[in-house]
Amino acid sequence: MADPITAGAIATIMLSKFAEAGASEAAKKLIENLWGAVAARFQGRKKAEAAIAQLEASQGKAPEAEANLVRVLDAEMFEDDAFAGQVQQMAQQIIQMQNQSQTQKTVTMNQANQDQAKGYQVEADRIEHLGDRY
Repeated sequence: MADPITAGAIATIMLSKFAEAGASEAAKKLIENLWGAVAARFQGRKKAEAAIAQLEASQGKAPEAEANLVRVLDAEMFEDDAFAGQVQQMAQQIIQMQNQSQTQKTVTMNQANQDQAKGYQVEADRIEHLGDRY
């Protein structure tokens, strides 16, 4: 059995909402659902709501608000096992989708390069030269 997903990892997954260029539509929907579940859980709690609002306004680029979200999320997960299980399960589904998507992307890139004498694999954040193949 895999280790439980931490509050920090869940917050990171939630913040991927703002950088989901490569995410599938299904993953985007699950991330939105996770975000909604956490936001609903902290509705009426001023500090948690402020952290969530600040993260949304800054498109996830507010380290202090992220740290606050991790703190309140961790405490809530500690106090309520059912809530912890719910958000951990949602996060696990997102991770699995992201892993499948990355595997499919790698396979596609490798297949496109098989029949070429020289090949470059291009991805948004890197370029790799695979060298000469004879």
